[in-house]
Amino acid sequence: MYYLIATLYIIFIFSLIAALTCLAIVPLFFVIKHLKSKYWVNSVWLTDKKTKIILASITIIFAAFQTYTAFYPTDSFYESEFSDNTNIGFPDNAKILVKGSTYPDIHGDYSASAIIHIDEPTIKKLRENIRSNKNFKKDSRPFLFGNDIRENSKEFNEKLFTDNYYWNLTEDGTYYFNIAFDTMNNLVAFDRVTW
Repeated sequence: MYYLIATLYIIFIFSLIAALTCLAIVPLFFVIKHLKSKYWVNSVWLTDKKTKIILASITIIFAAFQTYTAFYPTDSFYESEFSDNTNIGFPDNAKILVKGSTYPDIHGDYSASAIIHIDEPTIKKLRENIRSNKNFKKDSRPFLFGNDIRENSKEFNEKLFTDNYYWNLTEDGTYYFNIAFDTMNNLVAFDRVTW
């Protein structure tokens, strides 16, 4: 049922973007036609059917890509979430194994979670940087994967993520970043949530 609702929502958003794009393009074609007739008498490319099809296709492909990446962000989204919330650059040798996020609501609130694999020297350095960062506090509660990746992370054991830190980025706790380390398997999991 969830997939049906998500699919219908994606179709609705894509249709909305396509409709808004058409509303922006139609007046542009009238302006071009007016300018062509007034100033650019010999500009064949402005009225060429192939050119119109290419411009419309590019617009539709761009709208589709933007819609798709809003629901299924690229790896760079998770890399910037990691970097922005830890003030540490995303490790060069890191590989994102599992990722998931929610689409921002009307207030811009969303969540993003990921599990990454890095080499042993990098995980040691990263743990030390987090441990020495005054913004992060050691979390005494057991680590739990974020809701965004819970279904896709069954092959990973949450209990192995024993070194767990959190950062409440707002005083009321409505924005937090949680990071945990599985040193046996060189895994790092993070969860960023606003509500």
